[in-house]
Amino acid sequence: MKGVITEMAANAISIKTGGKIESLAIHGDIVTHGDNVTNYALEGGELLNFTLGGEMIVNGQDRHT
Repeated sequence: MKGVITEMAANAISIKTGGKIESLAIHGDIVTHGDNVTNYALEGGELLNFTLGGEMIVNGQDRHT
């Protein structure tokens, strides 16, 4: 197997280019733990409807929401 090892960001939710989510419903919280972790990353994809019933909680250094 050939390949390239790539470091990727740690994201709780990530939508890359070409990805599409019509509806995403989370009835509680989105909670992340760790340094340099992002709760939500829209990286060229589409999210048409997003419902969050709780909070976005980020724990760690250099955190991003």
